[in-house]
Amino acid sequence: FVMNKKAKLIYIIGAAAIGVLTVLTALFALIGVGVIDGRQKTVLFSSSSATFTYDGKEHVSSKWEIKDGELKEGHTAKVTVTGTQTDVGQSVNNIVAVILDSKGADVTSDYVVQYAPGTITVIKRAITIKTADKSKVYDGTPLTCDEYEISQGDLAENQRVDCNVSGSIIGVGTRENSVSAIIRDADGNDKTDNYEISYILGSLSVTACSITIVSGS
Repeated sequence: FVMNKKAKLIYIIGAAAIGVLTVLTALFALIGVGVIDGRQKTVLFSSSSATFTYDGKEHVSSKWEIKDGELKEGHTAKVTVTGTQTDVGQSVNNIVAVILDSKGADVTSDYVVQYAPGTITVIKRAITIKTADKSKVYDGTPLTCDEYEISQGDLAENQRVDCNVSGSIIGVGTRENSVSAIIRDADGNDKTDNYEISYILGSLSVTACSITIVSGS
């Protein structure tokens, strides 16, 4: 029996189709029993959020979790959380994940990796500055008093406050002992914006002097 060209072509196509169907059948069978997962798994990684009161230090929050989805059996995640915040404000707690198989090979491409990063927030540090009271009898010269104290709260480590106590009065009366403050770190950098500063202003008081006028006889 000798096949003509047309018959040979039909035979070849039929054999190829049978081969493809055989491979697909085996593949679907493996997928069906879970040996092969035919879909990319979606995994959602989430980094934590945290809030800190300003203290001049760099803050991090390294906690993370798989918020949705799961890794294939034998796979592990190597996760790096890189968000930081030092001064008052808020930043994204960035997160990156690499997925490894049981042999340590990178299989991240087998997944649809999604991220839900948290935030790192630093809030202002509260302090209260109080200026002193002072009084005198009128003598024609200005009354001032540059004494002050931090009556509530405290400064971050290695920081100082420079206060300009500007209250002044000459004539009889009472005036607030006003003040303005700048807070600096050890290198002299202005860190005032990291503080919520309240003021308790003392008072400067000048009282009338007593004189006695005696007329002549």
